[in-house]
Amino acid sequence: MSTRKRRKRKHHAFLPYFTTPLIYVALSLIIVIPLCLILLNVSVGLVHKAQPSFAYSISDIELDDSAFKADTKNTGTVARPAPESGDKIAELSCDEAGFKCSVYYGANRVSMRKGAGMYTDVLAGDTGVCRIAGERAAAFGAIGNIKEGDKLRLTTNWGSFVYCVSKISTGTEPPEDTMPQSLLLITENGNKAFSNFNDESLYILADIESGVQLEEER
Repeated sequence: MSTRKRRKRKHHAFLPYFTTPLIYVALSLIIVIPLCLILLNVSVGLVHKAQPSFAYSISDIELDDSAFKADTKNTGTVARPAPESGDKIAELSCDEAGFKCSVYYGANRVSMRKGAGMYTDVLAGDTGVCRIAGERAAAFGAIGNIKEGDKLRLTTNWGSFVYCVSKISTGTEPPEDTMPQSLLLITENGNKAFSNFNDESLYILADIESGVQLEEER
């Protein structure tokens, strides 16, 4: 056998060692990895749906739905409420977007697995920005349907409020408010698995149209 033929056969003998791994890598990229991502998203969604039925640990804040008594008053000045952590204090909705959820006092993992959490520094009816945070895999699932110009309705224990969505943005910082009273909804940017680990958030800023005013703190 000639030397040239031996070299050619030797070349073909080593070829499978390179082509076989490449085929497996290609199949992984095309089939296995996308399938894993799909299954991961399904699993995360199932876990979030199941979480409300999980037993609370001794360190968890207990939620109290009985603390909520809707007040539909939308004008005038009212006494400042004194809610406790875990109290249901409001219901938030947007008819145009098919969006509705319960709002609890305090934004934490317990309140956000059953509804949304209102930050404790500024309440609805205070001067400033009232912030409500939620998770897209839970109560904020339909938040992506909200558009600029839509109306957000917030019915609390101390009065009713209507806000008009003025700006929707994503980033690491919320948009600047231009009104004396505003409502800011905050959630993760994206509805895929582990989106809450992204650096960016989705912000929906809405300006007050009607609602009661809280008495100033003394």
